[in-house]
Amino acid sequence: MQIQALRVEEHWGILVRSVQPHGPVFQVTAHDGVYCFKRGKHGLGRLGFDHHAIEWLAKNDFPATPRFLPTLTGKPWAMIDGEPWVLTPWTGRPLDAGSRREWLLAARQLAKFHRASHGMELPDEVERVAFSGKWLARFEERNKELRESLQSFTSPQNGFEAEVVEMSDELMGLATSSADLLHASAYTDLVHEIEHRATLVHGNVKAENFTVDDGGRVCLIDFDSFRLDVWVQDLSDFLSNALRSHGWSREFACELFDAYHAERPLETRETPVLLALLSYPYLPVKIIRKYHREGRSLEKTLRKWHRALHELNRQKVFVKEWASWLEKRVQ
Repeated sequence: MQIQALRVEEHWGILVRSVQPHGPVFQVTAHDGVYCFKRGKHGLGRLGFDHHAIEWLAKNDFPATPRFLPTLTGKPWAMIDGEPWVLTPWTGRPLDAGSRREWLLAARQLAKFHRASHGMELPDEVERVAFSGKWLARFEERNKELRESLQSFTSPQNGFEAEVVEMSDELMGLATSSADLLHASAYTDLVHEIEHRATLVHGNVKAENFTVDDGGRVCLIDFDSFRLDVWVQDLSDFLSNALRSHGWSREFACELFDAYHAERPLETRETPVLLALLSYPYLPVKIIRKYHREGRSLEKTLRKWHRALHELNRQKVFVKEWASWLEKRVQ
């Protein structure tokens, strides 16, 4: 890792003691602290948006997403071999997915992140990165692909295809009802409002992207998926990831929602959007799509399929039972 150490010392003037890879980033230990050295994988335009968003959050009382440290020339990133790299403080270990307490702290931080982003202003020189309104189109596209895949399995060639055919009506029904619920909701209105008063989403809220330091402070890291979108998209992903780790517990879902809701109260019109996003059968649809498109290994596909069906059954029961509580809670 000598080359990474030299790059950090050259551009940030930090005396490096060691560098260790951590997935797509490097942990840099220096004499004055520990840092994260990361490549901006989506290019300068996207990185400029991310930097502006993080600075906006910091100015609006949300310091829990680490800021880019300026280089020796005062820039927020360094161009290294034609690619932008950033250096930020290292914020701790990943959230323990088995810890309810840490998920609850993360729920509060996510809500504060959303609240701080409200009305984020974008100067003309900052690229506008938005996903606004695309979930309706994405559901329609996925459902169209699902129909085509199911039609191709009318004469099953193996056990997986036979199992898919057996539950095709149920799966198509779930996918269609989720899309219909989203279409009938206030989703489009919420999207239009983003054009006038921006709302930022993290875009990849999972246990690995929350960190906990020695003092128990939770941070929200990994800016690569930042974009303008409706907040309940993040909340749906957050709840799904947390609840998969805890057996889709209705009790825990209520605690998580209340932790979020206390910091950033949901509006009544957001509830159907959240339920539509929570109820879509993402994993089974993804497995079918990849098998149909890419010809994935049958043995591997079956293993993933059975796990996905187990999760889907829990998810269906949960959404059905939790929906009435949520609608009463958000009034």
